Amino acid sequence: MPIIVRMNRPLFIAFMALWAGVLCLACQPEKQQQVAEEQATSALAAPAVQVRHATGFSLAPQANGSTLLSVVNTQRQDTLRYWLVPKNAPDTLRQPKNTLRIEVPVAQVVCTSTTHLPYLDLLQQSKTLVGFPQPKLISTPALVKRVRTRQIANIGVPNALNVEAVLALQPEIIMAFAMGSAPPSLQQLAQSGIPVLYNTDWQESSPLGLAEWIKVWGVLLGQEARADSVFNAIESRYLTLQNKVKALPAGTGDSLTILSGSMYGDSWYVPGGQSFIAQYFAHAGGRYAWQQDSTQGSLALSFEAVYQKAATANYWIGVGQYSTLKDLQADNPRYAGFAAFGQQQVYSYTPPNLQGGNPYFEQAYARPDLMLADIVAILHPEVLPQHQPNFFYRIK
Repeated sequence: MPIIVRMNRPLFIAFMALWAGVLCLACQPEKQQQVAEEQATSALAAPAVQVRHATGFSLAPQANGSTLLSVVNTQRQDTLRYWLVPKNAPDTLRQPKNTLRIEVPVAQVVCTSTTHLPYLDLLQQSKTLVGFPQPKLISTPALVKRVRTRQIANIGVPNALNVEAVLALQPEIIMAFAMGSAPPSLQQLAQSGIPVLYNTDWQESSPLGLAEWIKVWGVLLGQEARADSVFNAIESRYLTLQNKVKALPAGTGDSLTILSGSMYGDSWYVPGGQSFIAQYFAHAGGRYAWQQDSTQGSLALSFEAVYQKAATANYWIGVGQYSTLKDLQADNPRYAGFAAFGQQQVYSYTPPNLQGGNPYFEQAYARPDLMLADIVAILHPEVLPQHQPNFFYRIK
């Protein structure tokens, strides 16, 4: 999904004029003024951003107050670079090559995936979201309220945005879900001059790596300190819970075998052994049936292959959007042959009496501490005896 980065035309003209002045040896006052302006912006420099778990991005603050954001797309084996520039920075700053300029902090945002939305809420910046495809899918309460009051516009569907509707909103950035080639609507919007930032958080293999993308949002929204604070709290809760599981008696998890996923069409999609979902199972002290697999994404298997490997699994976690075992069996009678089905240890990510968007598809990525707590409570209820589910619900 390559994007063509073009320098802003007025900025290009300003740069050419600047270089003309520099090459004129008699124009020393102008050169001194340029140096003074660039030195003045160094006071705007963001603090160094430490990235401990994520592998898909880096943030490199520059001496002139700007920040270079690099986003790695492992699926396409390329890296996209963004130049985040303070809005009050002088026009004389030189833009690094092969970067897309984004002025920060951003005040008006369009997102294309529900997984991007929790970060706005966690950073208390819900007001910045002005457009979203199919707003009825939103589940974050603060954003649902804005949808009801028509403060968030419906801009079509993710792969075919309503270009005219987006242009009317005048967003300062579009946060796009980077998967495959960019759809024509996004290409058209990028050509109109709206910065499009392609987000690859979903390619992270670590639960904490996914959540750490809040630091990207922190720089974009001018909330760096809050982003660090929120992430540090999430990380602390996650690691504390993981250590509690590690402290359980040896062999505790040997019999806690796990199956996941369900049939979609002719294939059963299960999380790969190196996926972030598989890491949740391992950190919760369970034995995932595909834990020896080396795949980071998902595996498309036949029903027979899954049954052969996981028929005796004790827990079926992440079965899909089913509300009862009866619904599950009606969809495919063969599901009843799994041991977890017979033991009523089947867990769906659909809340009872769901109205509107599903929190699992929105908030789970940003809150690995809550996800891990759910799975630990399923496998080791004695560790969290008072736990109330956040994303996984036992169906009966």
